[in-house]
Amino acid sequence: MNISISAAPKPVKTGNFNYSNIESRYGVNTQYFTKDGKPYTIIAGEMHFSRMPRERWRETLLKMRECGVNTVSNYVFWNYHEEEKNAFDFRGNRDISAFLQICKDINMPCILRIGPWCHGEVIRGGLPKRINLMVKKRCDHPEYLKEVRDYWQVLYKEVYPFLDGKTVIGLQLENEYTGSAEHIRTLRKIAEEIGFKVPFFTMTAWPSGKPDNDFLPMMGGYPDAPWTHGKTALKPNNRFAISPAKTEDEIGGDLFKSNTAKKGAYDDVPYAFCETGPGNQVTQHRRPYIGEKDGYGVCFAKFSSGANWLGYYMFCGGTNPNDRLMQENRLTGYPNNYPIIDYDFQAPISRYGVCRSHGDRLRLMHLFINEFDNEICTKQAYFPEWKSNDPLDTSFLKCSVRADEQGSGYFFAS
Repeated sequence: MNISISAAPKPVKTGNFNYSNIESRYGVNTQYFTKDGKPYTIIAGEMHFSRMPRERWRETLLKMRECGVNTVSNYVFWNYHEEEKNAFDFRGNRDISAFLQICKDINMPCILRIGPWCHGEVIRGGLPKRINLMVKKRCDHPEYLKEVRDYWQVLYKEVYPFLDGKTVIGLQLENEYTGSAEHIRTLRKIAEEIGFKVPFFTMTAWPSGKPDNDFLPMMGGYPDAPWTHGKTALKPNNRFAISPAKTEDEIGGDLFKSNTAKKGAYDDVPYAFCETGPGNQVTQHRRPYIGEKDGYGVCFAKFSSGANWLGYYMFCGGTNPNDRLMQENRLTGYPNNYPIIDYDFQAPISRYGVCRSHGDRLRLMHLFINEFDNEICTKQAYFPEWKSNDPLDTSFLKCSVRADEQGSGYFFAS
């Protein structure tokens, strides 16, 4: 087996990016991210404050930090905060301002994924019922955009003290959007007019498969696909393989057919994830058990393949609110039934706060990243010249080298 690093590395360029609208400690080029001018790997773990007792927020964030996570990410579900028109609720476990204050106090930057449509296995993807009943939604229809603006204006009042470029560092708009990026640009315009300022505006890279310089494209990949229709065994997949392929055509397959990006489509943007799955949520008809190697394997493969922003979904499990049914289910038009209460997700940290074995494994990888951060994220990934597309082929080693042009680097194998 031969891995050649003699080819000229991809040039590191500033890039014509428009991800930010605020001066901050963070920067980006075509290959990696920086913090205070130094190369930096963002390790973001998803933890839903609204799915956890507020008494455990600080403790859980500190556990994440002990696991090597340096950033927390969160969905902000619209129907958690405004199910009925103008009946806003930011009390108790929904108190986003109190959560962000803890993030600021312990210096844990946060990424907010504010929708309007989020998913997260929440009923109607997080949309209030009245919004979901609209004929024209998730588009530039004036009536829908007015509702979004009204909601975001109230949300802004809760979070604006933390839009300082240090506490809230990212804002994801929409999720798994199948339409034109023009709509997401409209959403960004509304957010900016309201006053939202962050170092990174982001969007999911699937299902469109087309990069956009106004939004940092975020990838995804999971150890299993319990959203898949039917009960037949899944076809072997390269999800655990170290590979130059950056997008996956399986994620989100319950709602749409993915349009996988053409080879090289994302070569000139940094390789970033918002949904690397160290676990999976079970459905009624498919209940995979995610073991230690499963939960660790996908994440290790993505980092070995050159990822410089690791975003875990979920890193901490949670519990759905019990004041009303909030899970996706077939009665509300969703293809699958999800648990009513449990949102444990088989995450590295369980919904009860217990660190699982794949959390311990990920911690070791994170310690390695944090120790050698200034150099490893600048090193590009190189792969064997000969490879097989068969994920069951064990005749060759799945491996990569992350190296610089002088030949200094690290060898990874799975």
